Amino acid sequence: MIRALACVVLIFVLPLSAAELSGAWKGTLEIDGPGGQTQADRCYMELKQSGTRITGAVGPDKSVQWSIQNGKAEGVRITFAVFPPEGGRLTFDLRLAGGHLRGEAHGENQGLAFKAKVDLARATD
Repeated sequence: MIRALACVVLIFVLPLSAAELSGAWKGTLEIDGPGGQTQADRCYMELKQSGTRITGAVGPDKSVQWSIQNGKAEGVRITFAVFPPEGGRLTFDLRLAGGHLRGEAHGENQGLAFKAKVDLARATD
């Protein structure tokens, strides 16, 4: 019993391995707009993990990608920012659970703030 409990604790305490996050992820963003409107959009990420450092790129698809800045992995949580060339900033706060990266993205562009729900799974194509 104690051995089983110790194994469970180690699973949740140890940082994510590079194999768990590195690779392609794709899914959706549900963007909360002004007036309570919700807009669906695509999201595609290429992640590389080295210890607690996350690098790579994110964008709406493979052809439009922005470099990840300040990427960190802490347990099952990853955080990073991207700065699209047309201006603005997006910050991501995601958690790995059940084979998905889920969480929120917060953005700002031309003085307007927004947030989005993010749900990504490993890309198979």
